[in-house]
Amino acid sequence: MLPPLKNHYSIMTGIDAVIFDFDGTLADTQKATMTTFIQALDELSMPLDETLLSEEMTALSVEDMFRSVGLEEGRVANACDRYKDIYRTTAPRCAALFPGVEPTLQALSSWGFTLAIATNESRENLDTLLSAFGIAHLFQASCCADEVERSKPFPDMGVRILSTLDIAPERALMVGDSVFDMALGKTLGMRTCAAGYGAYPLSQLQEQHPDRVIRGFSELLTLLVRSEFINTAHHGRLGATG
Repeated sequence: MLPPLKNHYSIMTGIDAVIFDFDGTLADTQKATMTTFIQALDELSMPLDETLLSEEMTALSVEDMFRSVGLEEGRVANACDRYKDIYRTTAPRCAALFPGVEPTLQALSSWGFTLAIATNESRENLDTLLSAFGIAHLFQASCCADEVERSKPFPDMGVRILSTLDIAPERALMVGDSVFDMALGKTLGMRTCAAGYGAYPLSQLQEQHPDRVIRGFSELLTLLVRSEFINTAHHGRLGATG
């Protein structure tokens, strides 16, 4: 694939591609995820220790969610299959895009940025919600947990997406709400933006030294218009906005 022609904003910002996490960054899926997870555990007749449940666990792959509550490895595959069946009907009813996501993505796309998704969701679950939200056409690439050997925080998804888009990591921005997203971006040398409104506490995200922090999705437009990432290309740490 040929690299995209440089546009005004990519020249101005030093960024050609913006790669997003999905759950907790683009979409509020916590209720859908936890409802599905609890129902799947109930159907597996697995006693639920509520002390093991946390918002942060929704950043894990489905497989690792089940492992985190002690499900035996031999039952994980069947549990994931059941989870996907339940999620397919639950998520479109319970999940929603965060405020400002659709118009912000539309603006970024119209400005010429290449948009992509790196998510610990399964391909089936991601496609279900992208279709339900009507935003699939805005992304030029996506990679899910069941399409790589290692899910986040390992960099495999980022490597695959950057290779598909033929974009150098220093020309890409990773946006996500978890420490896993920040780890992926920093491992590859991408600039990073932490979504401080998602599952992870802001204090934990700031410990990862993201280049910027947003507290609402639309703030990303302001940061890019102001070229706030231009001086972070060599791992600069400029702190949070606001």
